[in-house]
Amino acid sequence: MSEERFKLHVKIQALVHGVRPTRRALKNLTEKQSKDDYPTTTGRILVLFENVYINARFNYSKFFQGYGLDYDDHDDIFFLFDEENEYEATILPLADYVRRLRKTQANHLMKDLVVTHADRVRIMPLYGCSYTCRFCNQHGKLYRKNDINELDEAFRTAMLDRLLPPTHALISGGTPYEDDFDFLNDVFAYFPQKYPDIRFDVMTVPRGLKARDSSRQNRFDFIRFLHDSGVNTVSINMELWDALVSRNYCPQKYELGTKTYLDILEKAVEIFKPVGISEKEKMIRSVIIAGLEDYQYTIEAVKRLAQIGVLSEISPFIPHASINLAHYPAPNTVALETMFWEANEVSLEYGIPLISFCEKCSHNIINCDVN
Repeated sequence: MSEERFKLHVKIQALVHGVRPTRRALKNLTEKQSKDDYPTTTGRILVLFENVYINARFNYSKFFQGYGLDYDDHDDIFFLFDEENEYEATILPLADYVRRLRKTQANHLMKDLVVTHADRVRIMPLYGCSYTCRFCNQHGKLYRKNDINELDEAFRTAMLDRLLPPTHALISGGTPYEDDFDFLNDVFAYFPQKYPDIRFDVMTVPRGLKARDSSRQNRFDFIRFLHDSGVNTVSINMELWDALVSRNYCPQKYELGTKTYLDILEKAVEIFKPVGISEKEKMIRSVIIAGLEDYQYTIEAVKRLAQIGVLSEISPFIPHASINLAHYPAPNTVALETMFWEANEVSLEYGIPLISFCEKCSHNIINCDVN
């Protein structure tokens, strides 16, 4: 096994199954793990082999057979271990505003407005979501809009955080109801225009600039609006390719259909004009969830996305306790690895290796640039 494949093997194991901390490790952790976030970001970010970032949740199941997390008092280091090996691990801190439960002047928790993972801060215009995807936990929260001035206050605090200062930002969170399109548009334009020296990406569903207009042109106008507002790039997450699985697990995305996703993603490539992997932070992206559909569909999704110049981000399904599919089995990691390398070969045929657009932001996806 090559070094690259070995590192990815370790990453996939820890990402899918999490890690089990020993009592000694827990005793020496300042904070235990992040809570109340997406299943793929609820955990602690570990750094292995100097540049492999992994979001690893703590797994206390009696059936757990993955890596342990321990602490060496003598050398003052954390490490992952199994029956044969040990790997030194750096554990990134939680942001200070999260640890201290800092509030805005309006007395709202800042962690409900922004959240920092590695070197990126996510700005959340909405709390909750209008979509009901069964692999996600956001629709179970009480839906509300977050005030733009409070978002700005929390964002400025996050950027100056003493423990985990970010270098770029993502505007994301739940999908809005149509009555809130204008509010979201205001947020999307506000931050890139107020802070032009900071890179802002947007994660969104295929939607129009205006409410109650399902036309193709309205969706294209929305992408043009994001570009003209100063947004760096967009991520429009298809997540599942198999129509039957999509209908069951993410009905609103199913109703939009894969053709709509491919159509707007192709338009985004045309409008944003990313150069390609030489300018990977500008590439148009789409997250694909691995483990809920047959892998032939995952590979087909990667192929179709690569054909139009889109970078697929393969994110393993995480059966987190907070989601509807909490008891659905986690992906088989051997099959997951095999699928990934096959998908990477398919994507490479169109000049797009399945790399991370940002090394530190790859903590919840599978990527081949782990050398």
